[in-house]
Amino acid sequence: MTNLLIASVGGQGGLTLSRVIASAALKEGKRVIVGETLGMSQRGGSVHVYIRLGERAYSPLFSPGEADIVLGLEPVETLRALKYIGKHTLVVLNTRPIHTITTLLGLEAYSSIEEVIGRIKNRSKKVLAVNSYEECVKLNFPKGVNMHVLGVAVGITGVLRPETIKAVIRELLKYPQKNLEIFERGLALGKEISRSIMG
Repeated sequence: MTNLLIASVGGQGGLTLSRVIASAALKEGKRVIVGETLGMSQRGGSVHVYIRLGERAYSPLFSPGEADIVLGLEPVETLRALKYIGKHTLVVLNTRPIHTITTLLGLEAYSSIEEVIGRIKNRSKKVLAVNSYEECVKLNFPKGVNMHVLGVAVGITGVLRPETIKAVIRELLKYPQKNLEIFERGLALGKEISRSIMG
């Protein structure tokens, strides 16, 4: 059984990411259960998706501390999912913040990225903070953050086969070539990190 959590805001492609993961898992013959909590997903509200892969997956929700992988597309949204992070959880965190109207107007403080990472590292030592947005901008495709974060996680964990994910990207996503390129970048980074850990 593998428990995944996607933490994002509306417009970042969190729901698209969940579709790619679920479709790839089904292609590999895995049982998949998906649940979503949405807060104005079209307008920058919270989008958290819970995915369970495995024969014992009957409910999408899992208990606090039981996430195996957290794909954090936005720092503070990842912090909001803190209760699901345990000492064994791999957290792949895109470090670029997305400010809401309340933070832009000064009505609410936005935690610094250092504070966010520090609080998450108090729960898990397996935290990888990467500026996926910057990597995507280099390829003139800033919307690819979701695929970059997925690539990093797959490169480290092997939770799904890269070739299966690539097939799903070709089938489901607009701009498949750009998304494939971004996924490959993340995958290479994840594999490099995995080798350095194992080595």
